[in-house]
Amino acid sequence: ILHVSPTLEGQIEAGLWDLRGRKLVQQSFLIEDGRGQVLRWEIADLPPGLYIVRVNHRGKIFQSKVRLGG
Repeated sequence: ILHVSPTLEGQIEAGLWDLRGRKLVQQSFLIEDGRGQVLRWEIADLPPGLYIVRVNHRGKIFQSKVRLGG
């Protein structure tokens, strides 16, 4: 589950990449009226390890490493 802050407004693109740079999941959505967004991605089949979550808001990229699984 990824929660996108309501401090961002407008069109958002969020995705999950592996450390080899392969895009595994991507979703576009709109945030309006100060309401955040919760994204649920089907990632149960991914092996445990490090991944990168990347959010693009008006051309500005926010990214963070996340550990999935054990």
